Amino acid sequence: MEKIIVAAKSDNNVIGRNGDVPWHLPADLAFFEHTISDGWLLSGRRSYESAQGDFIFQKGRKTIIITRQKRL
Repeated sequence: MEKIIVAAKSDNNVIGRNGDVPWHLPADLAFFEHTISDGWLLSGRRSYESAQGDFIFQKGRKTIIITRQKRL
């Protein structure tokens, strides 16, 4: 089984701001979508609940959410 890790951060190590990504790069989003299209997506709860969550966590996508929250 092939494992692919996709990570993004800014030059000052920011990975998110106010529940959103601090940049908009359409080519990066297309690469991300293509890379995870046939696999599983492992993500944190805050990413799942974020503004871009509807885009990333589409129906039918195989997803595992990591959280310490017992309600989920």
